[in-house]
Amino acid sequence: MKKLLNFYIPYLIFLLVIFNDILSNKGIKYLYVLFIIIGIIGMLLTGMRKISNSNIIYILLYFMGFIFIFIIQFFVYNDALRSMKSLFMYLTIPIYWVIYFNKFDIDDFKEILIKIIPWVYLVASFAYIQYFFSPDLFDLITITKAIKWASGSDANTYQRYFRAASILTSPQVFGLFMALSIIKIISLKKYSNIFGIIFLIFAGLLSGNKSFFIIMVLYFLYRIFIVKISGKFRLIFIVSGLIFIVIYSFSGNLSNIGAINRVIDLKEMKNQEKNQSRLDKYQKMFLNNRPIIGNGLGTKTDKNIKNYESAESYIFQISYEAGLFIFLFFWVFLFKSYQLASKKLLPDIKILIFSISFSMIVVHAMGSPVFFIFWGVLISSYSNEKDNYLKEVFK
Repeated sequence: MKKLLNFYIPYLIFLLVIFNDILSNKGIKYLYVLFIIIGIIGMLLTGMRKISNSNIIYILLYFMGFIFIFIIQFFVYNDALRSMKSLFMYLTIPIYWVIYFNKFDIDDFKEILIKIIPWVYLVASFAYIQYFFSPDLFDLITITKAIKWASGSDANTYQRYFRAASILTSPQVFGLFMALSIIKIISLKKYSNIFGIIFLIFAGLLSGNKSFFIIMVLYFLYRIFIVKISGKFRLIFIVSGLIFIVIYSFSGNLSNIGAINRVIDLKEMKNQEKNQSRLDKYQKMFLNNRPIIGNGLGTKTDKNIKNYESAESYIFQISYEAGLFIFLFFWVFLFKSYQLASKKLLPDIKILIFSISFSMIVVHAMGSPVFFIFWGVLISSYSNEKDNYLKEVFK
């Protein structure tokens, strides 16, 4: 029973969220939700360790605050179903990992992190196939308007504008997934190599996701100038940096590969920000926010809402939907996770937690269940284990 709960179920959940779009396209929807619930119930029924970590209060404040706001909004706004669905999306995965790390040791989590590495490479491979050969991945995935248009166009036409999403439903989700996965794999030193990392980096670039590029650049700078790195990893960074420079130098001749041009062409990035400014969206949300109780759970996540507009920031989305108090509780939760990582963990894990937190500011993709495993990384620093407990994980 222990192996089922500490490895097989979370491993299966990871696979189900990764392949959710393919399963949905075949009529099997949200199977991962069933196994998350089974995992939570199973862990609770088989007994919990005594909670001896006082830091858990920071997560519990966030959970209880969200539930309290949900109750208030239930009486103020007339959309209980949407609010319940949104509350489930916000809290279920974090609750799963809080229970997990209160019940199991960090070595159990290590095994999951190692076993999912081949699947990351598979997701990256699908991106290359999608961008250069088959936008609809040979009818494996859900057909969106962009995919339908690309499938009906020749490669020279669609590659100027198309952004790869692989099997993860959106380029934004795919780009962030690749960025965080690369950092995670480099952290697992024995399981990374220069050719594999470069393969993943260029798959991520095909997403056309600017946040992927920014996170990678910040991570490389951190590793080069702050953290002492071995010769093998120094070579990874140097080769990757040289390739970035070459691509940037010839970006004018790479206009057919629009996804790459989108993230390395500074002029193009400036035009995009001017036409679709994130800062304008953040300002609009701030000015229209109801700071005490928020504007209603789901108002920035339910795409069926009339005149739907994405938040472009997971953190500001929380502020808009749930109010400033939940926004502050969430910031405290993230800060404490980073602080605990600084005390207990290797620098690799600290920068991974920083990267996850940073991504929540600039994109809203962390709301996707695809990031199930990275919520585990965030919450792992709240484990009951003694100091330096995660060093064994990343040897």
